This record gives sequence, structure tokens and C-alpha cells, in this order.
Amino acid sequence: MNNKITNFWRSLKCWFALKQGNNSLANQILKAIENSGAKLSPLEKWYQHKLKFPESRNDFDIKILNSSQRS
Repeated sequence: MNNKITNFWRSLKCWFALKQGNNSLANQILKAIENSGAKLSPLEKWYQHKLKFPESRNDFDIKILNSSQRS
């Protein structure tokens, strides 16, 4: 049960870091999630893909911008 709470908390912190544009913190959190062996959320998978394939950066930035405008 503790792992589920920890994983949820990490995912939430990663989401907030991305929403605030704090990429260095998001990178640290993503690495912690990957090292824990937890399943990545769709947003975390997308961010991981963005890091591996920089040409998809514009698509990712547009999605983040659209999600922040809805809030």
C-alpha cells in the first residue's frame, strides 16, 4: 500500500513540475519513478518520449499549454 501512495505522490509532483515548467525537477522525479520500477502514467510516458526525441517537443509543448489553459 505504501508503494502505491509513494508512486501516486511522485506522479503528482511530476505533473505539477511540468505544469510549472520546472523541467529539471520533472527530470529528477521521472528518474526516481523509473528507478522505483513503477508504471509510468501517460503524461510521464509522453515526457519520457519528449526527452528521447526532441523533435516532438513542439507537440508536447502544445499539449501542456492546452491543458494549462483548461484549468
